[in-house]
Order: sequence, then C-alpha cells, then structure tokens
Amino acid sequence: MRGATKRQTDSLLQTIFNDRYGSGAAGTDASTRKSPRPPLHHLAIYGATVAMRSKKKILLGVLLASVVVLAGLLARGYLKYREFRENPAKIIAAIPEGTNIVLGEVRHTAVREGRKEWVLEAASAQYSESSKEAVFNEVKVTFFMDNGDEVHLEGQKGTINTASNDMQVAGNVRVEKDEQTLLTEMIEYNHETRYLTSPSEVRIVGRNFNLRADAMQVDLAAETALFTGAVEGKMDAALQLRM
Repeated sequence: MRGATKRQTDSLLQTIFNDRYGSGAAGTDASTRKSPRPPLHHLAIYGATVAMRSKKKILLGVLLASVVVLAGLLARGYLKYREFRENPAKIIAAIPEGTNIVLGEVRHTAVREGRKEWVLEAASAQYSESSKEAVFNEVKVTFFMDNGDEVHLEGQKGTINTASNDMQVAGNVRVEKDEQTLLTEMIEYNHETRYLTSPSEVRIVGRNFNLRADAMQVDLAAETALFTGAVEGKMDAALQLRM
C-alpha cells in the first residue's frame, strides 16, 4: 500500500514538474521550453506544501462538523434535562426494571383529563423501581381547586406511589389556604378521591379560631373538613370553616 501511495505521489510531482518546466526530452526546441528547471528538492517541497494545505482543509472541515454535532447534542441534552426536571415520571417510565435512581431538585405535575390537579416540588428525590415509590425531601405541593383557589402543603419528606399518584407527607407538615393554616406531623393524599387525611393530631388556626383534633379529613373537591376524635378549641359562632 505504501509503495502504491509513493508511486502516485511521484507521478503527481512529475506531472506538475513537466507542466511547469517542460519534459526535457531530447530534441526539444529551446524556444518551446518553459522557465529553467528548479532543483528537484524544491519541487518536492512545493508538493509537500500543497498536500499540507489539503490536510489542513480536511482537518478544519472535520473540526467544524464536530462542533456542530456537539452543539446539537448539548442543546438536545439541555431540553431533555428541562423536560425530566419538570416531570420526573418520564425518567421513571424510561429506566430499566430493577433500577434505583437519585434526582436533585425535581418538579412533578399531576394531570387528569387535561386539567392540572397538583404540582410537587422537592429539593431531591430517590426512586425505587421495586417498590414503585419515589421519596422526596423538602416537599412543597400545590393543589388546584375547581374554583381556582390553591391549597399549599409542605413537609420534610414525601412519598409518592408512582402507579396511583397517592402521596404521603411527613415531618412538620403545614397546609395553608387563604388565612387558614393546618399543622400536623403526617398527612396522606388519595389521588382518586382527592382527600387529604391526617391520622395524627392536627391543629388548625385562623384569624377567628383555633382548633385541635385527634384526626382530620379534608375533601378538596367539596372544600369541606371533618375533624374526629377529641375536638376542642375556640371559634367565632358565625364562622363557617372550609378548606
């Protein structure tokens, strides 16, 4: 292969040489000859320079093509990052069976029949494929009511069943709507019924009331709250308590 390449290079140099300086064959009229022949090593240098320029053009083309491809990959990666950050459930659906993953700063939106029902934001998340659960740290959830109102829930840790979208939030749980605030240690959300339920002691405070109960259930669809067990506190007689 090297021998063939060398013969092709020698042939190219000879052609350039003859074209520029004449073939130098016997009997050739001096008047038809071109400019005097330079030393052969000059012609070799000229050929090497042409070859080097060609290589530089090829390398430049390859470099530009690589830059374009890399820019495309980076743009695609950034768009995927934003998509997965907005909805980590897409990552969960894409990962192989039996895999556990850890995510940082996530946002998950639950939509039913084209309507956004709630949005969860968390500082980090860990997903276990075997248990079909995602565990979130520093959780904030916004529930969207049919009348346009919003209910805000936050806690130290949250767990979502990725198959049903049922949720549990624990640790300094705080639920707020308008001027009403509910405090408890653990609360559960049923995605199908849209019920918020706390099996542990709850306190709900507002401008004109302060209540405590052993347990509580809030119907987000009907915007009503049911307190059970020992219920005590103070409230304005004319106040209608709604969540």
